[in-house]
This record gives sequence, C-alpha cells and structure tokens, in this order.
Amino acid sequence: MLKRALREPLLHFFALGALVFLYYSWRTGDAGDAESIVVSRGQQTNLISTFAQTWGRPPTEDELVALVDDYLREELAYREGSALELDRNDTVIRRRLRQKLELLAEDLATLAPPTAAEIEASYAANGEGFRTDSRYSFEQIDFSSDRRGDSAEGDALTLLAALRAGTLRSDDASGDSRVLSPRLSNVGEREIASIFGESFADALASLTPGEWGGPVRSAFGWHVVHVIERVPGEIPPLEAIADRVQAELLVERRRAALDLLYAGLAERYNISVESLESTDGSRE
Repeated sequence: MLKRALREPLLHFFALGALVFLYYSWRTGDAGDAESIVVSRGQQTNLISTFAQTWGRPPTEDELVALVDDYLREELAYREGSALELDRNDTVIRRRLRQKLELLAEDLATLAPPTAAEIEASYAANGEGFRTDSRYSFEQIDFSSDRRGDSAEGDALTLLAALRAGTLRSDDASGDSRVLSPRLSNVGEREIASIFGESFADALASLTPGEWGGPVRSAFGWHVVHVIERVPGEIPPLEAIADRVQAELLVERRRAALDLLYAGLAERYNISVESLESTDGSRE
C-alpha cells in the first residue's frame, strides 16, 4: 500500500511543491518581509488600452478583473521564478534579457536628436557612403561559354574587330542568350551587377562611351559592349539627404552605445576562454 502511494503522481506533485515552498522560504526569510505588489492605475490603464486595441472595445468589469488577475499571476510567476533562479541557463530568457538591455542602452543613446552641426559633421565625414550609382545606357552582344566553350572569347574578339572596322553592323549581329536584353537604358551599377555580375559592372567604367569595347566577361560568357552613355554617380547635397544622414548617425550612436556598454560590463568580470585543444594538441 505504501509503495503504491509513493508511486502516485499527485503525491510527487505535492512533495515538489513543499520543496519549492521550503526553498523560497529559506531564500526570502519570514513571510512578513514579503515584497508588496501594487497594480497601479497606470498599469490598469495600459491593460485596458491593450485590450481595446485588440478587440476594438474597452473590457467589461469582469474582463478587467480577469486582466488584472492574469497580470498578477504573471508578476507572481516572474518573482517566484527569479527567486528560484529558474531563469539561469535558459537560452530563450538569456537572449530576451540581452535584447532588453541593448534596447535600453540604444534608447538612452538616442534620447536627444542629433544637432544640425552633428549632421553636417557626419555628412562631411561619411559623404561617400551616400554616393549614388553611376548609371549606364549600353548595348551588348553575348557569346555563351556553355554553347561555344573555349572559343567564346575568340569569337567575341572577332566580332569586335569587325564592328570597329565597320565591316559588320551591330544590327546584323545577335547574341547567344535569349534571356539577356541586347540593350539597357539608364541602369544603375547595382542592378547591372545583379544581372551580369560584379566584374561586368566594374568593367563598364573602363570602356569608352560611343565605341564598341571588350570583350567583357560575365557569368554567361563573353560580351562585346557599346556604352552609349555613362552618368557618373555623385554625392547628393546635404539638403536632399538630411533625413538619411540623421538616420545613419543614430545607427552609429546605437552601435557606439553597445560597444561602450559591453566594454564597461566586461571590466567587472574576469573573462577567460578555454582552448579547444587538449594538452596533447588535439581537439577534444
């Protein structure tokens, strides 16, 4: 009979509850010293507002009582869980605490908006980061490496020579690809890179507008290219991008605030990182 009772889950539950109560009593001392919990008017107003945003109406009296009761349960669970150190070694809680700490540091760093002088200084120091793309209008004739193999580059050179000599008109030549457009107008460098690849976009800057040039290599093969027009990128005046400069300045402030926060916190600890290698030189 006793053995069967000891195996009852309900008995185990009450035993665990008793252990938790004893542990909490040991940590917090006499119940007369217990902390108070006050559900302030501001907190209740927040509960009402959150409910109204969700349901499109304020809560009834009974619903408000239930909201307050749920808030109290959450607060009690938080305090009891913290007292029992249930948050220790919990990855989810660790990440959430880190997030809240970093948000607090970032908020403090951006309480005061940047002054006009700070925005001007940031623009002067980081103007290159706001430079617009160079834009191109060009036509191209492509020779597929998949179709032609090693002869693709040679075939492109032959066509280029004919175009320059005037023995062949570009209208009489066509590329291998049925996907690539033979002519693009007013396209930015980043868009060109997304289509043809970074090396192709970079090579356009070295070609002389108004002439056929190349061959230029891409992921598709080799291209003979005629740059019709190139409009160089430029740094817009501060008046046109002041909002962007301010946004970037706030990002930099947040980054600097986090660096300062963690540098200060690290000074409070003796930090060591154990080697992954064992004493014989092998990794464990």
